Amino acid sequence: MSLDDEAKKTAWRQHYECQLNVRFQWNPKHLTPAESVLNPPFLVTDHEKIVQDAIKKTKTGKATGSRC
Repeated sequence: MSLDDEAKKTAWRQHYECQLNVRFQWNPKHLTPAESVLNPPFLVTDHEKIVQDAIKKTKTGKATGSRC
């Protein structure tokens, strides 16, 4: 159990060094080929593109609508 900050840092460092040095054992036969995608990518409609462009043009901190 780590009670002070330095001991906690040391414990986390040891934990991550162990995790990052463990090799993942995988069998390439279990990987699915790229052709077996379940759904094709969806197409963005013209209306959605207009909305995306409008959102990109908005300024941070500015309200929408009229100044009434």
